[in-house]
Amino acid sequence: MKPGINFGGRSHWVAVSALDCQAKAKSERYPMWLRVHYAALGWTNRVGHAGFSEGKLAEILGYAGHPNGKQHTNKAIRKAIELDLIHRDSGARCLVLPSHQAQQSGHGSADCKVHGIRA
Repeated sequence: MKPGINFGGRSHWVAVSALDCQAKAKSERYPMWLRVHYAALGWTNRVGHAGFSEGKLAEILGYAGHPNGKQHTNKAIRKAIELDLIHRDSGARCLVLPSHQAQQSGHGSADCKVHGIRA
């Protein structure tokens, strides 16, 4: 994997704050499908995968201090996939950003245990 961010050719790109995205993923102000997208951005690694331990994403997406239910979490993931915010291989244990949308350079792992990726 080459260092740096490359979307090919002369594509324009923008950086986002991982900490801001993490805060927005936890915020009850946003619809659940958007919070899923923020979680993917906020916790993504160098290969565009945001891995979570069992139940962690439901905890992040919770309301009033209570974890989100599995059914509601999966519904939000399906909606984010439908809206092309995350890749169709996403699930509650790993949210995948499409490579044409987001990449990370420098920090974080380049592996995904859920999808069997070792870089």
